This record gives sequence, structure tokens and C-alpha cells, in this order.
Amino acid sequence: SNSGLTQTQTCNSQCCPVDCEVSSWGDWSKCDEECGGGRQKKTRYIKTHPQCGGVECPQLESERDCNVQCCPVDCKLTSWSDWSDCDSECDGKQYQYRSVERRAHCDG
Repeated sequence: SNSGLTQTQTCNSQCCPVDCEVSSWGDWSKCDEECGGGRQKKTRYIKTHPQCGGVECPQLESERDCNVQCCPVDCKLTSWSDWSDCDSECDGKQYQYRSVERRAHCDG
């Protein structure tokens, strides 16, 4: 262009590299399991997309293990058996039995 005393022209017209820019990480999500091992994740987003050979964007999502402690399991007993026969003809006793069907673990 020409404005009397100065002339200009375009040079180095290739685009300039723009690096990716991302936000800071958001909070971790709620763990998807109460116990026994779950997963949670956090995300961030792209603020500026890379252009003209600029640095690519880093990972936008991160995951980790959570609530890895074992799940409490309560003890479970079988039903009572039928009454046994009387153990004596006079002043006897009858018995019922039951057993452990599942043992407690992890503070159950």
C-alpha cells in the first residue's frame, strides 16, 4: 500500500504457531463404588486449539482408583435344624443346631 511517504507489503505470510492451552483440572468425580475398588476421574478443557504446528494438547481426562478397601460382609447363619429326639426318657433335653453359612470379613 502507498500513503505518500511510506510503502508497505506483506512478508513472512505463513501462519505463526499457536500452542494448545488447556484449563486447570476440575475436581475428582465421585467414586463409582463405595468399597471393593472403584474409579474416579477429573477433566480439563481446551482453551486454545493448536494452530500452524503449535504444541498439541495434553491429555484432557485422568482416572485413578478409589475406595479400594474391602467391602464389609456380615456373618450369615443357616436356619435352625429340626428339634432332635429327646435325649432321656425323664427330664430330657432336645436340641436344635445351626451353622455358619458365611463368615464375616472386613469388619462385617
